Amino acid sequence: MNITLDSNVWEKTVSSIETDENKYFQLKKLISSKKVKAYICEIALSLESITKKERATFWANYEPLFENTTLGGTHNTDGSITIHNHFCFSPNNEKHPGLHQTLIEKLELANALNFKVLRMTNLGTIRTSEIPKEMLEDSRTIDDFWEYAQKLYDCAEYINEIKCGSYEYDKFIDKHSYRGLSIPYLFKEMDAYNTKVFAKLIAEWVDGDSIAAHYAFGNDIFCTEDQAKSTGQKSVFSQCNVAHIKNKFGINILSIDEVLDLVD
Repeated sequence: MNITLDSNVWEKTVSSIETDENKYFQLKKLISSKKVKAYICEIALSLESITKKERATFWANYEPLFENTTLGGTHNTDGSITIHNHFCFSPNNEKHPGLHQTLIEKLELANALNFKVLRMTNLGTIRTSEIPKEMLEDSRTIDDFWEYAQKLYDCAEYINEIKCGSYEYDKFIDKHSYRGLSIPYLFKEMDAYNTKVFAKLIAEWVDGDSIAAHYAFGNDIFCTEDQAKSTGQKSVFSQCNVAHIKNKFGINILSIDEVLDLVD
């Protein structure tokens, strides 16, 4: 059984110790015995590792890499010259602030348990480079990658259509761009309240794309302890939205207790 674990599950699982009725340790035993193969998501590791109080400042200063290389020119028969350029748009991963030492240690524990990391496909969005290479679940061919990317996009777009996932983040950016404000200026002028709001928008975006990556790779269960208590209907994990997503894509989103009952 292939299970994608939300951050609120996998971090407690890999560091769990044997105690009576410790559900995280029970899941850890299932992973150790290879009854369950565990996956985590690159987007969660990359974006949620940026602390909540620093997210607005980080996005105010972050820009993807734009590279333009002139490869040469061709003389045409009509006397004109065609210039050949190579243009590259990519994430500027060197700007990532780095994973906290505690998270690095948990990743090492996850690696020892043979966890794999589902790739993100977002254009220009920063990735952490501190994930051990052997943990990254790569596609075998370029065709496999594009099939995975298309499925991830389709699921993420649907989640956006039901007004969760990246919906509120996109609306926030579009609203202030429409007003003519530069996004870096907007972020720098945020007060403490709006800084917290923005941090939650990033978390919701991550949740939506994590479910989409899970769907695209074809895993069996997405396991989370998120019950949408603080965000309600805007959360992808609200009961209503979970039902919509399951109906559309057949995705099973379960709590750790439900996973343990199912395996038993």
